[in-house]
Amino acid sequence: MSFNDMQSSPNLTSKDMPYVAFETRTEEDARASKAQGRMVFVDQDYARITPPGSRDVHYEKIPRWFDKLELEFKSGRVMPEWVSRWKHAYEQYKQGKELPLEGTPIKGWNMLSGAQQQNIIQCNVLTVESLATANAETLQRIGMGALQLKQRAEAWITQSKGLEPATIKMTALQRENDVLKDTVANLTEKVEALSKMVESKGKRGKEAAE
Repeated sequence: MSFNDMQSSPNLTSKDMPYVAFETRTEEDARASKAQGRMVFVDQDYARITPPGSRDVHYEKIPRWFDKLELEFKSGRVMPEWVSRWKHAYEQYKQGKELPLEGTPIKGWNMLSGAQQQNIIQCNVLTVESLATANAETLQRIGMGALQLKQRAEAWITQSKGLEPATIKMTALQRENDVLKDTVANLTEKVEALSKMVESKGKRGKEAAE
């Protein structure tokens, strides 16, 4: 789903909010260059927009993008809290501050192994809350075991609200199980490599003796 498609949806919810970051590029000011007879450069800010669970990235120039958002807001095609948050985020960016994620970051969440965290982040699912509300398309991008990871996030959120204290024990055990599986897989790979090395040396020694 593209950013424009999301704007046109009549049933937007907070989980549809795109991830927006900002960056500054150095570009030539064609008009100033022509007027002064030399190349003139300016710093141009951009909004980098990524729909949740998508790898597609859309860029918009600042402040033109905020002007477009005002029109979208007035027509009811963008949630007002999105506009407020993005404006605040841009002010933070100009001040050199990084706006913290809204929710619990996937990075560092101890219910997932490091490899699982990286895989999920690469799919632009940056918080536990986003994982818990991930749709089928996002789960497909995450790949094998995605549904179980979503259920784990749901259980953790439920527990954090104090509704089911026992669920945290289950998610912790699941995470430990994942870590053990990764460890066993790594050890198995090393043992197999060592066995092949020993076998190869044995064959060379036998051939030399003959």
